[in-house]
Amino acid sequence: MTTGPAGRGQTPGLRPPRVRLVLVSDQPLVGDAVRVALESRDFLVQAMLWPRSRLDAAARRQVMAHRPMAGLVVGDLDDPRRRTQAAGLVSALPMPWLLLVNDPQDVAWGELVAAGLQAVVPTTIPLEQLVHTLHALMARRLVMSRADRERRIREWRADDAARLAEEQRMRRLSPREHSVLALLYDGLTVRAIADLTGVSEGTVRSQVKAVLRKLEVSSQLAAVAAYRRSLPVGRGGPVERRPQ
Repeated sequence: MTTGPAGRGQTPGLRPPRVRLVLVSDQPLVGDAVRVALESRDFLVQAMLWPRSRLDAAARRQVMAHRPMAGLVVGDLDDPRRRTQAAGLVSALPMPWLLLVNDPQDVAWGELVAAGLQAVVPTTIPLEQLVHTLHALMARRLVMSRADRERRIREWRADDAARLAEEQRMRRLSPREHSVLALLYDGLTVRAIADLTGVSEGTVRSQVKAVLRKLEVSSQLAAVAAYRRSLPVGRGGPVERRPQ
């Protein structure tokens, strides 16, 4: 988000009412920078802790006592659990919501749109444009077209269905096949896997063929890509080399 000079044109001596906003971020430093920038434009920002579980009635009352006019979610939300937590927040608090992220075109945001999110904008948005978008939200002016909303939700559901199907295929692997796939992901060749696990290269090749068949892919590269997608966020590096 880029900043510029404060807006002009206000009548001297008249101060418009401050805009009340709820802000929640999974990146505290980034969220704090956004809060400071918006407060410089006369927003009254209530910063929330990241909701790690569904808000109960008491928590909702506490937030709504602030009488917020809109909500702003800031962060990358790389972890699917965080996206689900953010979607729960959007659906639990009845106000227009905006998402500020690095990649506003990611299909994953369809989960939040389905929960009621009104707009997705990039973190590179100029401050004045962000302020304008928030005012449009509060005025209940349509920020995201119906066609765009439907497209985002449709693409997210298709992507989610494909992810679940891939997870089911991954569960077909035996412990030994899963270990072989992990070692392929770690960069080992068939010969190196055979040496490490104490079996013949032919046995490893048979295990690799079984992996490809069960994952319904045609190459080791595709199998390794599927394995990478199955890893928890933050564990994209080499896996532990421990044969089973």
